[in-house]
Amino acid sequence: MPADKGGVNGLFYGGGFNQLFIQLIGVVAVYAFAIVMTYAILKVVDKTMGLRTSPENEAIGLDVSDHGEKAYGDLVI
Repeated sequence: MPADKGGVNGLFYGGGFNQLFIQLIGVVAVYAFAIVMTYAILKVVDKTMGLRTSPENEAIGLDVSDHGEKAYGDLVI
């Protein structure tokens, strides 16, 4: 359906590539914003409490070091 009364005709309704280009700019802007903010949040978390656990805790397993129990105790590999 074509847009009526102030709407925008898009690519498939004869409006050309203008609206598609505007939407593409919006997608790129949101993507860039998400990347920058995720990086900033991870940096703050890394500086305050760290993103990783100690190598010792990794070696014995986080289920033991964090919860005091062994998950999948009967699992044989």
